[in-house]
Amino acid sequence: MRDILKGVIRGVVAAMVAFGSVPRDGVTSSMPSPEAFEASALSYVLHPGVIVEPGRSVVYVMNAQGIAAHDLSTGMQHWATDEAGRPLGLYGRSLVALAGPGSKGKLRLVFFNAHDGVPQGVVDAELPKGVRADVVDNPLDHFDATLTVAGGQLYLSWSYVLYPPHGAPAAGGSASPKLERSAGALRIDPADFRAWAVDLETVPDKPAWRFDLTTDERVENVPGRQFRSRSSMWRMASEMIGDARTTNRYRWTVMDQHARVVGVVHRPFSAAPFTVFRSSLVHIAPPTLHRQPSGEYEARNLRLEAFDLRSGDRVWAIVLRDIRYFGPVPP
Repeated sequence: MRDILKGVIRGVVAAMVAFGSVPRDGVTSSMPSPEAFEASALSYVLHPGVIVEPGRSVVYVMNAQGIAAHDLSTGMQHWATDEAGRPLGLYGRSLVALAGPGSKGKLRLVFFNAHDGVPQGVVDAELPKGVRADVVDNPLDHFDATLTVAGGQLYLSWSYVLYPPHGAPAAGGSASPKLERSAGALRIDPADFRAWAVDLETVPDKPAWRFDLTTDERVENVPGRQFRSRSSMWRMASEMIGDARTTNRYRWTVMDQHARVVGVVHRPFSAAPFTVFRSSLVHIAPPTLHRQPSGEYEARNLRLEAFDLRSGDRVWAIVLRDIRYFGPVPP
């Protein structure tokens, strides 16, 4: 706990030194700046397989080889491992990740030292028969897992969807088979790396979060759709300023909690999960096709990108592993 508090304090101090707590209108504020709030957040999930820890300027990502930790300011890789596939969250100074694929009815979690990526222990747990806890989607199923820390206790909630294979129904035949869904929860003891099933209803609910802003939450006199950052400390207005022939046809205007504009970037898509760290906008970039001057198209995979809010230039980009399945499916 002492290490966590030190990391939070260092992050808050660094953010306040970098930006200060003086608003753009020159009036000193008694409130910490949004950057300080962002730095003080222990960690949060920006996207499945992407965990942001602003207090230590680190982002943990899921890539084609396994998991890697990168610096949020520079994108530089700190460490990498192939012993697990999907980071789920942080517990103290440990990164908890889903490993797989294993056999059906089995789940494996790996605890890593978040500082250097050294494995600390493995948790093996039983799931209902037929549930496959894979790190990515398969043609006919999807497994999701969420970590929750409450009252010093660590929980994992899971859900599973099985898409039964079927062909086209014959004339007058029955409709397509229904999806098979199941869900459950585990309580995890990190001290001796044990886990046992608990009632899903006993897991504390996480605060609700919504990407788009409601009518009452919108910033007045700002055109375009409006969204909130994953940490809820920032706002972004997205406005189309070009047509299909324009590569970056959407203008993203990023605002702080007081509706003051902190930067503008131009992107080829209308919106994506984002956060702000120091002077950079960090966001998920979906898979896209880019037309080159030669007329050929370049495919770009799912990425995590950072843009300087002062210049609008890209600072760094990291290729991610997409948990979604895009290949052929059985009939």
